[in-house]
Amino acid sequence: MKMVTMRTAILTVCIHWVMSTAAVAQQAPTVRVVQTSVIVNEPRGDADVVATVTPGAVLELLDERGSWYLVRPPDATPSDWRTGWINRSMVEVLDAGVSREPRPVPTVPTRRVPAQARVIDRQRGTYPGIETTVGWSLLLDSSLSDISDLSILLGGPSLNDTSALGVAVAITENLNPWLGVTVDIGVNFFSQDLVGIEVFDFKILTILAGPKFTYRQADRVAPFGQLLIGGAYLNASVPLVGFSESEFNFVLQPGGGIDVVLSDGVALRFGFDARILFDRPFAGDTTNQFRFTMGITFRSNFE
Repeated sequence: MKMVTMRTAILTVCIHWVMSTAAVAQQAPTVRVVQTSVIVNEPRGDADVVATVTPGAVLELLDERGSWYLVRPPDATPSDWRTGWINRSMVEVLDAGVSREPRPVPTVPTRRVPAQARVIDRQRGTYPGIETTVGWSLLLDSSLSDISDLSILLGGPSLNDTSALGVAVAITENLNPWLGVTVDIGVNFFSQDLVGIEVFDFKILTILAGPKFTYRQADRVAPFGQLLIGGAYLNASVPLVGFSESEFNFVLQPGGGIDVVLSDGVALRFGFDARILFDRPFAGDTTNQFRFTMGITFRSNFE
């Protein structure tokens, strides 16, 4: 009788052990949400949103595709969605046996995060979606040296400074951390007076666009290069004799520079461009210009 009882006890213990082991083995791995995020119906950023989850929520992990996890709410959790995709940067993976109870999330006061604290974010691929730069520009044009000869011809002094000052505005939409598309609008002016009379006036307006490549692995500096193409409107006049002439040129402008990051939203930009104006495209008639820029870059829409 004792032998039967002992066998029954051993058999009962073995059955419980097998069942508990199988339950743990069958339990799907879980992830915990660390930032408020959305659940989308496809593993891409522009997919339709099916739900919003808050920090602390625990979800079952079903599959993985690139930087996306396929998840679903736990069976015991009431919800109006079944499965969806969440970016892996928004969750932390838990062991299969971790309790589904959400971990308390401390309340952090809302504040701007300084650029030097974005090391973890940068590793996740965070970058400004839009960059808007407004600044000052200095244009050097070898053809403006002819103005000095004109001044001498009219009995005036030789001109040592024939650079054209102006302003420049550039807007970049970044497609990913290293590639963006830039639209650059600039205008520069030069004029010369002799004895209070304007003898020469020059202005140039450019509208350019093209790809921009940025290296973002440093905390405070972001060097970049770009290749812009577009058009230029030039006007030169000599009011003293009633002369004025305008023309449109095709422009090719390779260049680059560096952004010095001051905070999440602001950076200082220093740039240099080598501009080629084609007086007659494909005919070999060109004018070379060099443009220096300095301005403030406003960074927004972080991805």
